[in-house]
This record gives sequence, structure tokens and C-alpha cells, in this order.
Amino acid sequence: MPTAIYFIVIGLILDLFGVVLLFKFGILPKNLWNHILMDSGMREEDERRHKIGSNIGLTCLILGFALQIIGTLIQYNV
Repeated sequence: MPTAIYFIVIGLILDLFGVVLLFKFGILPKNLWNHILMDSGMREEDERRHKIGSNIGLTCLILGFALQIIGTLIQYNV
């Protein structure tokens, strides 16, 4: 049972980290990146940082959710 708690807590921490990253960088469809670059004059370096930040945030959310599911399944012996 204690192993399940570790999965759940680590999953929650990853979810929190992912939400913070997504709040900061956002998720935009790929076809909007070109419009943002033209409108705002964003440098390629900033664009790359935003894409990486949003991808890491989304990955953390998905991993955190998966770890919570695994922890719950372990906890209830499913």
C-alpha cells in the first residue's frame, strides 16, 4: 500500500508542475505559431522556448495522470 501513495503523490506533483508550465507558455495549434511570430515579432529563440515549455507541461500532465491511475490501481489491488 505505501508504494501506491508514492505513485499518487509523484503524479500530483507532476500535474502541478505541468499546469504551471502550461499557464506560463500555453498550448497553441501549430498553424497559429506563424501568425504569432508575424504579429508579435517574437524571436525564433523565444518561439522555441515556448514550444518546448508547452510540450514539457503537457507531458508532465499526461505522466502525472498515468502515475495517479497506476497508484490507484495498486492501492485497490486491481
